[in-house]
Amino acid sequence: GSCGVVPPDFEWVPGANGPGVFDGDIQIGGYMGDGWDVDELGGLTCVTGSLDISMTDDLTDLSALSSLQMVGGYLSLFDNSSLSSLAGLENLTMIGHGLSIDGNAGLAWLAPLSALTSVGATNPYPGSPQLSIYDHASLPSPDGS
Repeated sequence: GSCGVVPPDFEWVPGANGPGVFDGDIQIGGYMGDGWDVDELGGLTCVTGSLDISMTDDLTDLSALSSLQMVGGYLSLFDNSSLSSLAGLENLTMIGHGLSIDGNAGLAWLAPLSALTSVGATNPYPGSPQLSIYDHASLPSPDGS
């Protein structure tokens, strides 16, 4: 996946820019609830830093992020009490540093992440987890139970 007309040799580093590219980190929700509103991010294709979606009470899916293709840093989904679907992440193909999905009690499936082809390829911390999914009562266990 490309990010619109961003050249193929586009470097996902702070200071990068292009169509639909946000330079830096984005927080949606958070402890103080003062992050971005997900609806403000329509058309976003790439985040050069990390994307943190945490502690939201009213976010049920991620459909507003349906154009998102790449995250240069970490993608973290933490403690979103109403999040039941990752719908909206179907076009996400690359996460540079790692993916963490933790404590989203209503989350029942991960199928919208099926386009991911690379997670953690640019992780700057050797030995750190590149993929972490835990504490989800509604998700089936890996053995199908």
